[in-house]
Amino acid sequence: MSIRIATSLSLLCLAITAACGGGDFGDGEPSGEGLGGDTEGTELPNQLTAGEWDDNEYFEFFLDSINGMFSEDKEVASVDLRGRVIVTASNEIGAPLSNATIEVFDDRNTYLTAPTGSDGRVLYLPNLDGAPEASASLQVRISPQDAEPVVQVAPSGSEWQLTVTGAPAQLPTNLDLAFVIDATGSMSDELEYVKAEVASISAGIQGRASDVLIRYGLVVYRDEGDEYTVRSFDFTSDLTEFRSNLNAQRAGGGGDYPEAMDKALETMNQLEWMPASSNAVRMAFLIADAPSHDETAQDFLEEANLARTSGIKIYPVAASGVGQRAEYLMRVAAGLSLARYIFLTDDSGVGDSHEEPHIPCYQVELLNGLMVRTALSELGGAYIGVEQDSIVRTVGEYDSAGRCIVEAQQ
Repeated sequence: MSIRIATSLSLLCLAITAACGGGDFGDGEPSGEGLGGDTEGTELPNQLTAGEWDDNEYFEFFLDSINGMFSEDKEVASVDLRGRVIVTASNEIGAPLSNATIEVFDDRNTYLTAPTGSDGRVLYLPNLDGAPEASASLQVRISPQDAEPVVQVAPSGSEWQLTVTGAPAQLPTNLDLAFVIDATGSMSDELEYVKAEVASISAGIQGRASDVLIRYGLVVYRDEGDEYTVRSFDFTSDLTEFRSNLNAQRAGGGGDYPEAMDKALETMNQLEWMPASSNAVRMAFLIADAPSHDETAQDFLEEANLARTSGIKIYPVAASGVGQRAEYLMRVAAGLSLARYIFLTDDSGVGDSHEEPHIPCYQVELLNGLMVRTALSELGGAYIGVEQDSIVRTVGEYDSAGRCIVEAQQ
């Protein structure tokens, strides 16, 4: 099986419905007129702009943020990230082992059982997973696809590099892609955008991963007391069926600011995801503009942690109206599954104002292009960065290796 993943701008532009923007914008503030001009109705495709941030790439900054600006949010809901370990499984030539089952155990208990992503990685959180502070007998069992399991003594440190000699490294052959969408009244713009863009996003993924079977799932949610709390449509490989289900949805209800995001994630976890044995990418775009209620925020994080151990990547897409509490919850959810936090920006001129994320660096691009390369990154087992010509605007400073200069921003 060969997966053709092209990262050039020209191929990306062919896959989406309009020419890629950004070359004339450069650094600085967004254009007052936006990328799309008159946006009455907001169903126009290829307009929303977004950035992204990886809290695991800048983990110390994230911990400082949790204990600083997010300290009140942490009191409402939290997971214990202390002692975080990124476990990476690869073969002897360094190729990542996708959907290998990782078990961390000692002579008393098994603390983690989870599949790796296509990059061979999974997050082990000893405090959250119930491991003792010190265990001389801690071991790791790696069970790759199409190879015998191997048991190794657990390494020390925050990054465990595990090697299985002779294990075949196979890229995923299947993609389960779920859209989890807040369908309350304030999300009308974003819901209509997904309706308009899903075909081009699908084409953009399939165009460079033609041998991959894509299945689409849908969860829409509002809040307790609305017409409904959660609706779900399980995975289908029929894009027409998926679009029909999506197009039937309308934004409405809500009332107060928080919504039933915890119930949405619970329903997402209950979809019929492909198992690790299918060597599938399992990922969800959580598109929302509000947090869970304070009394259910911990439930939301527990569902996000269940996604971690189930091998489901959660990519939040923070819409207009997102405040600090919602940003905190979404970033923790993304971090647990080694995904990235995606957020809309004002550069498109569509919808209400978007609050600046509490991060030191980001690059603005078209949201559909970002979503396409996010899925392609997961299918290809390695992160694909934004093309220089697709950048609308840059915030913060980057070094020559492309890393955010975090210290200069604090």
